[in-house]
Amino acid sequence: MAQWKRTRIVFWGTALLLPVMLSGCSLLGKTFHSYGTIQPNGDVTAAFEHYEIKSELNYYISGAESEPNVIIGIDKRYTLVSDLWKLPTLKPGIPQGIPEKGTLRYYVDGMNRKASRFTMILQGFDIIDNQGNDIGDWYSILIAPTWVRMLEDNKIAIVPPPLDIYERYEREGSARDPLIIR
Repeated sequence: MAQWKRTRIVFWGTALLLPVMLSGCSLLGKTFHSYGTIQPNGDVTAAFEHYEIKSELNYYISGAESEPNVIIGIDKRYTLVSDLWKLPTLKPGIPQGIPEKGTLRYYVDGMNRKASRFTMILQGFDIIDNQGNDIGDWYSILIAPTWVRMLEDNKIAIVPPPLDIYERYEREGSARDPLIIR
């Protein structure tokens, strides 16, 4: 008899909650509709490796200036809404010899030093809005998690990966799924 009661409770509970759950899914669909993504792009990788500053982008870094975790370039038609990114004033040109602070070479070389210490590689990505448009460039290690949220009035929010992303990966080991950061 107790089994029958439990079955009825589960049935009616599910029947009553199903419309709420389905309406929640449609609400979630609307919420996630405003999110963009990043997609690997070899041309973006090459641009960063050649220290190419694109005039249509504003560049930001996350992490230490001497060894950033991420460099992004956002289309100047958009405003990045976040206190988590630094907006360095990039100096044009590719300096010879020791890279001068404030040049793209300084930041990229710093990232290369850090990535090589952890035996990781850097990759360029396109930043894609919720409509599928390329709105910028991203440069980091492959396992740097993020999300891109499109806001009103050409504003975007991008969360940088944790500042200890390299250390987390090393601590958890490469045997685990590198895309899951705990």
